Amino acid sequence: MSPEIKNKLTILASTEPVPHMMFMASPTISEKEYKALREAMLEFTASGPGREFFEKSGYGDMGKITEKEMQQLRPYVKILQQRLKQ
Repeated sequence: MSPEIKNKLTILASTEPVPHMMFMASPTISEKEYKALREAMLEFTASGPGREFFEKSGYGDMGKITEKEMQQLRPYVKILQQRLKQ
């Protein structure tokens, strides 16, 4: 979010920060394809090839999701999986 918009917001409550965007690979792709995609995406950083994108979009950066973050996201992933089956 741009600073101009962020400065106009009033914070009503705060929660522990978690990754707000996650990319998931289909289980049908090969291990080789998965590793190539993962490597390419993790190289797209604010200090690398993604610099212009991150500057213009206001997103922070790209990085690996830690096990702690996965545990925080697990309930939401479960809901997403259930909704995708509907």
